[in-house]
Amino acid sequence: MTYTPRNDWVLIRVNVREQSDGGVSLPQTSVEGKDFIVEGIGPDVESLSPGDRVFICGPTDLKYYDVPREQGLILIKQEHVALTMEEEPS
Repeated sequence: MTYTPRNDWVLIRVNVREQSDGGVSLPQTSVEGKDFIVEGIGPDVESLSPGDRVFICGPTDLKYYDVPREQGLILIKQEHVALTMEEEPS
């Protein structure tokens, strides 16, 4: 399925997930401070592109939305994307 965010929404995929002893992936209890990959951006989003690695910050009651039937996909406002990350060449 194809998802296209509207306005200033950003679709991100969780890049870090906890794993139980039995190998089952568990969703994080909070998105703040985690590593994400941008999957899609709305038309009003500036300075982000699909594939960017991003870091999320916001208030303790940060609002985000899990995409139904898509494990690890989250919809969040651009204002909560604090920075992008790039690997340094070796």
